[in-house]
Amino acid sequence: MRLGTDGTITNQDVISVQSMASAGPGRIVVTGLAEPGVIGDPRLSPPGSLLVGVVDYAPTDAPLPRLDAVVNAGDQLGHGLSGQTVVSLYGQNLAAETRAATAEGGSFPVELGGVRVLVGGVAAPLLFVSPNQINAVTPSGLGDGELVSVMLEGGAPSNVLSLTSIPALPVPFQSGERQVIALDQEGRLITEQNPVKRGEIAVLWATAVGAMAPKMADGAVAPLAPPFPQAPITGVAVDFVPAQILYAGAAPDWWPEWHR
Repeated sequence: MRLGTDGTITNQDVISVQSMASAGPGRIVVTGLAEPGVIGDPRLSPPGSLLVGVVDYAPTDAPLPRLDAVVNAGDQLGHGLSGQTVVSLYGQNLAAETRAATAEGGSFPVELGGVRVLVGGVAAPLLFVSPNQINAVTPSGLGDGELVSVMLEGGAPSNVLSLTSIPALPVPFQSGERQVIALDQEGRLITEQNPVKRGEIAVLWATAVGAMAPKMADGAVAPLAPPFPQAPITGVAVDFVPAQILYAGAAPDWWPEWHR
């Protein structure tokens, strides 16, 4: 390449560098020949050369992250997602270590263990990261055909998976046997051995419940004092029989799971 009198490149060549597995850290120095009338750098060879740029590099054997699936964390199914939905991302080499997030300052972080999840270019709050699974929260206001990318800090981004955006579709959190996770009025897990009885209170958690009122910021923890953000839940049925809703909204000091 040649450099003009104003320092711009007047003739460009493509430079290709092939990495060597046995190579150690080093530095690539790119130089160019100056146009006539331009004084070159006497430290460089051949005479008349000017410094174009310097690139430091270090070898790495770290495998690239691969994203295989994005599902709703409530039921682990890949139906359409809405804003402020807890999602599980599965793949390989997604994080270098296993870490659970803490809501410091009242919000969950958008970076954890050097990992960032981008949903349509927006960094999503993170709840948990590990080499094969990441739990995150989709940003509010998703549009159709959003893209999700997992990126390791300082490394290459993963492949991109496309999500389908849909209106809010509440999904209760479930066990591996598709059993809805719920507590009775004594705080005990409702099971076949401990069934809820007619007239008793049951507490359920769900995600993708829709926009709260007042609005909650992405990744924010629900407040401990009123006003509690209310969810637009209009009905709950038990064995297809409508149940009375006593409260439907953010669970105080919890995010992103809701009582309803």
